[in-house]
Amino acid sequence: MGGLGTKIVRAAGLFGFSGGVTNWLAIKMLFDHVPGLVGSGVVTRQFKVIRQTVMETVLDTFFDADYLGSYVVDKAAAFANSSFLSDKIQLILQDPAVEVAVEKELAAMGMRPEGMMLMTMGMSTVRSHGAHTRDYTSL
Repeated sequence: MGGLGTKIVRAAGLFGFSGGVTNWLAIKMLFDHVPGLVGSGVVTRQFKVIRQTVMETVLDTFFDADYLGSYVVDKAAAFANSSFLSDKIQLILQDPAVEVAVEKELAAMGMRPEGMMLMTMGMSTVRSHGAHTRDYTSL
């Protein structure tokens, strides 16, 4: 008929098949009411309670003040230790279009009372003629 290996494989297959049928029946009973089976259709009958419980659990777990506080502190520390922001700022400030926009805004500010006040303190809002580029990184 067959050796020991064949019997083991057949037994494993039968156990797997019976487990699959049992799982299918359990899932079917959770969602569909089967007449005569106690506990069938529990998800559809208790949907609002289950939905409310899941919502409260998610909100209590992920939107807890302590959890959010520690998450923000961890992310802020990781962001502060990275050079991502300073590299991006350097890249933006080296763009010639930014140079033109800053010079335009400084010229406009020089015509307003704030610019006049800066000029009385010895600060110039106008670009010096000898300078070709301005280093805004030290500001």
